[in-house]
Amino acid sequence: MSEMADAEKIRLELASIRHPEINASFEELGMIADVVVKKTTAVVTLKLPFKEVPIRDLLVRKVKEVIEKMNENLEVMVNFEEMNEKERKNFFGIARERWTGLRKE
Repeated sequence: MSEMADAEKIRLELASIRHPEINASFEELGMIADVVVKKTTAVVTLKLPFKEVPIRDLLVRKVKEVIEKMNENLEVMVNFEEMNEKERKNFFGIARERWTGLRKE
């Protein structure tokens, strides 16, 4: 399978991850910026409303769990970008409507 197809499969799986504090998926919140697969490494770039968020480690763990279930041989790296003003506005609009607080998993 090509690296492009692998990246697309990973993106589809990541799209279904639910945010731990908001009743919405990473996709709905505009958090998945990029997925690249090169040989044995998957690099995922997540967009966050701010570079530093308290649940950053939890988000990384969720991403890694999904990808490792798909292919335990892939090394997973997670990078972060800060959302632009429009993306942040969308994120917080959804967050206000669907806030649940941190759920136990």
